[in-house]
Amino acid sequence: MFYCGADVHSKSTYLVVLDGKGREVLSGAVPTERKALLEALKPYAKKGLKVIQETGSSMAFIQSVFEGTGVEVVTVHATAMKVITASKKKTDKRDAYHLAWASYKDALPEPVYVPTSSEQELRQLLSAQQRIRKGRTEVSNGVRGQLKGFGIVLPARALTKHQGWEELMARGLAPAMDLIVRESYGVWEVQTRALEAVERAIGDRTQGDELVRRLKSIPYVGDACAAAIRAYLGDLDRFHGRKSVVSYAGFNPSQRDSGARQVRGHLTRQGPSRLRSVFVQAAHCLIGRGFKGHAGWKAWYERLLHRRGHRHIAVVAVARRLYALAYQVGRSGQVYKASLSGSVK
Repeated sequence: MFYCGADVHSKSTYLVVLDGKGREVLSGAVPTERKALLEALKPYAKKGLKVIQETGSSMAFIQSVFEGTGVEVVTVHATAMKVITASKKKTDKRDAYHLAWASYKDALPEPVYVPTSSEQELRQLLSAQQRIRKGRTEVSNGVRGQLKGFGIVLPARALTKHQGWEELMARGLAPAMDLIVRESYGVWEVQTRALEAVERAIGDRTQGDELVRRLKSIPYVGDACAAAIRAYLGDLDRFHGRKSVVSYAGFNPSQRDSGARQVRGHLTRQGPSRLRSVFVQAAHCLIGRGFKGHAGWKAWYERLLHRRGHRHIAVVAVARRLYALAYQVGRSGQVYKASLSGSVK
């Protein structure tokens, strides 16, 4: 068995390989390219090779390089490797050596989950979708704000469809404002086409996915929530239970204990923000439609709202419950049943 520590950078990667007796058999930098990495480690891969890297922007790429080759890739959190972060003499070679040595001694910290190439693609598409939507909203809101200076007040969602823009341009605005509206509409159209293309790509990648199908059987859990679960949670079996999956998305409250004093604060908001945002949107839909057909959820929500007194706290609680339910349905291997929702708090 061979153990390879990889200190990865955008242009080059420093590799240190130790054999089964802890002896250094390779040390040097190679370009951070698929062909160069495979070629450098080819002699050791046939005899069993474990590659250890730290978390970083290139970790998914390193994972994809060795996917299907039989090489085991382990990713550890950079801050967990104190022997590296606390060292006063820090070089690429020493960092790579410490990773390889920790693996040889079976002293690595808990590994970090690295998404598969398909999950990484879906994450990138979801991120692009969110970014384009935000840009499109900024264009619409910017025009609405400028129109107020001309005494024209539009409804909140007036510029979310082509018809709204066309009706606005037909009003006979002042020349300067007419120019602004027409040019802004052109930008909005480009962003709309881009958004439609991205959403088609997301649909293509989730079509026929059994997990996505089961998740969409949950009330108000649609394409966005199901795709986010597939992209960001990946292998559901890697979570120990509901508490760990809720913590992963940052839906759990922060906690500070000292002696007999226990203080719970705001949500930690750790983990993927996209996961939280899509389930908060789903919660708004569920609440906005009066929990139609879900009397148990409505009664629970009203009790919570009465007890806490803040609507936004109750909304996030509904989002957290939907998210935990999605995890439970995903793990169960079955479609949603009303009896499941009563077991999730």
